[in-house]
Amino acid sequence: MKELKEILTYGFEILESPRKVNQYLRGELYLYVDSILSLYLNTTPKILEIYYDFMSLVFSVIRKWLEIFPTQLSQYYEMTKKYPKLYLVDFNTALSRCGYEMIDIMAKCFGLCPRCNQLFAIFDKIYLFKGEYEIVKYNPIMHRGLMYSLMNLFGEQRGLESFKYFLLGSSSNISKGKSK
Repeated sequence: MKELKEILTYGFEILESPRKVNQYLRGELYLYVDSILSLYLNTTPKILEIYYDFMSLVFSVIRKWLEIFPTQLSQYYEMTKKYPKLYLVDFNTALSRCGYEMIDIMAKCFGLCPRCNQLFAIFDKIYLFKGEYEIVKYNPIMHRGLMYSLMNLFGEQRGLESFKYFLLGSSSNISKGKSK
């Protein structure tokens, strides 16, 4: 959690080198989220609250990455087409290449991974979201509580708007207010 908070406070530059970018964002963080969502044997509802808080930080970092990609990182990503190994020695190129892991983390949290869906099935009736901006209404009859909690958490942080701008390839200027 320390690294995530530092990234949110000081920016991705705290990772200092291409090696650390790759090791942390594409390695450690990615595997940690995957493990949380797919290795659930000893998971309890109380532990889910800790996971939820952790995922709040992860989503904030993903949103930060999504927002800087179109304006600051897309040119570096394009350079990797000509120089495929550039991400190993150039900081911005390494950061630009984290997209697969960032998007895959979202996909896992939003029910697009069969391994992770097992956790959502086990904790089907647990709804942790406490925000105001509920993009997916929880229905106790249909359940999917934990997955909807994560989706709503990302939505509450204006992550879907950031993702939209990422897909459109433009910088986002998202206000912290409610969406219309």
